[in-house]
Amino acid sequence: MLMHSEVVKRGFEINSSIVKSLVFLYASCGHICDAWCMLEATSNRDVTLWNVLITRCSESGHNKDAVKLFQIMQHDGICGNRITFLSVLKSCSMLEQLEQGRLTHAIMTMNGFLSETSIENALLHMYSQCGSIHDTCKVFNIMPKRDVVSWSSIIFVHAKHSDFVKASESFELMQKDGVEPNEFTFVSILYACCSLAEIKQGLLLHHYIIHAACESNLHVGSVLCDLYCMCGSVDDACQLFDMMSERNVVLWSTILSLGVKHRYDKEVLSMFQMMQMEGIEPNEVTYTLVLISSANMCNLDFGKYLHMELSKRGYDLDTFTGNTLVDMYAKCGSLCSAFSVLATLHERTLVSWNALISGLADHGMLTSVLYCFVKMQEKGIKADSGTFVSILSACSHEGLIEEGFIIFESMDHYDVCMSHEHYICLIDILGRAGFLYEVEACIYEILMQPDWLIWMTLLGSCAKYNNVDVGYRAFHVLVKSACKKDAVYVLMSNIFSANKMWEDAKNVREMYEG
Repeated sequence: MLMHSEVVKRGFEINSSIVKSLVFLYASCGHICDAWCMLEATSNRDVTLWNVLITRCSESGHNKDAVKLFQIMQHDGICGNRITFLSVLKSCSMLEQLEQGRLTHAIMTMNGFLSETSIENALLHMYSQCGSIHDTCKVFNIMPKRDVVSWSSIIFVHAKHSDFVKASESFELMQKDGVEPNEFTFVSILYACCSLAEIKQGLLLHHYIIHAACESNLHVGSVLCDLYCMCGSVDDACQLFDMMSERNVVLWSTILSLGVKHRYDKEVLSMFQMMQMEGIEPNEVTYTLVLISSANMCNLDFGKYLHMELSKRGYDLDTFTGNTLVDMYAKCGSLCSAFSVLATLHERTLVSWNALISGLADHGMLTSVLYCFVKMQEKGIKADSGTFVSILSACSHEGLIEEGFIIFESMDHYDVCMSHEHYICLIDILGRAGFLYEVEACIYEILMQPDWLIWMTLLGSCAKYNNVDVGYRAFHVLVKSACKKDAVYVLMSNIFSANKMWEDAKNVREMYEG
């Protein structure tokens, strides 16, 4: 602006060269309105002048402005040239404006601008980003010459539509055509593998990527790491992560998600601290992943620190992050904080309420559990299987048999199918109250295929009441089912010992040790 005022003040003639420089200056500084005013005040608006503004808008991320200026330029009767179309197509790609892209394509066709590979590639990229398989294939099929950008675009559009077969076929045809893939090609084909869980094909591609020396590329490495995470190959993912010379927040989040998935919670917290030491700024996804591990470890101090960091960085709590915070505070027993976070959420979903109810149930707060159960229904949230597991669990811990039965029978009213988890809770309620024979009868009469956990629950109740009769039958079923849990033998040995059946207790211990 100072330069502009000096030009005016000194009375210099505002020729096209100065106008072009001023337009470029304003646009480069992000002052699009000033650049446009400068252009609008000029009578001689040739294509070069338009290109300065359109290109700068496109390069600086003002894509809507770039498209709008192109439309005004067309209205002025100026067609545009190669530079114009490359910039406009790039902006259409970023905005995913398919119709404007098609219109630009038509203008280019009418004015004979489809003879260069770079122009055709820009069209391919635009159509693939907009997700139009038909248009992408149409342009690709009539191209006289296809380079790595052309092939990568056609692979990308098939990958975007989860068509691994066509993406793979295009990848093979590309190699037959003598075109070497680059990092963008590998990212596209690996993306198709990930979206369809084509793990074997992805791992085969890894060997090709090593041969092409693209393995250490940040984007390729991130997708490969994601692929290994999907197939649960922890060692391979960590090995790949360690060899990456450059690591961004996406790659760190990928490896952290693997740790969360496999419950390496202590390692997740350590890696998060390493990430910060490397100077990588965490994003909301990263914070949420580490919050999950903090919740699993009941690490309230670290959870509070993460909550503070989220607030300090101005992240609005979306539903997923908010629910994770509620879960963390509830599991750690900081129930006032859990209630407080729930109250601040814009959208309180079933997951939000279940996280709170589960935490309250774990801490034996049945009254609060039932209060939340009523409140969530008042808000129009329908209870699900998980809600009832938490409520029944709370009844069990409090020894409330009658209330537990009432809630169990009310599940039909909520259209919730009774699962093994619900029966385990019911068995636990009866078992804790000493109704061991009734529990045993219930298992045989109601459950078609009782699993080891149900028998284990009964055995635990028998240990509480030192019931040898029912306890031994439960023990016998567990041993017969080849259950290798140490607790099976420990509980049965304790039952025998409590009844002064020392020889039997010894035999059970020998069974375990042998």
